[in-house]
Amino acid sequence: MKKTLNQLLLKNKILSIVTSKKKSNVKILIKKLGINFFSVNCPNYKHKGKPNPDSLIYCIKKSKINKNKLDVSYR
Repeated sequence: MKKTLNQLLLKNKILSIVTSKKKSNVKILIKKLGINFFSVNCPNYKHKGKPNPDSLIYCIKKSKINKNKLDVSYR
């Protein structure tokens, strides 16, 4: 996974995480990967967790991705 993420970074892709996990658990994973993500979005009082699209929509708006050329991978 780390190799794939680094390849995406080399192609100037914006990397963000949208998860239903607790932010404290996600921070541990990010530290192990050693990769800087543009944003990390976990459920909170403003955005519900997956499968609700709130966090995904927020992430897309925050990254200012051109919606006409949207290139998003959701896993």
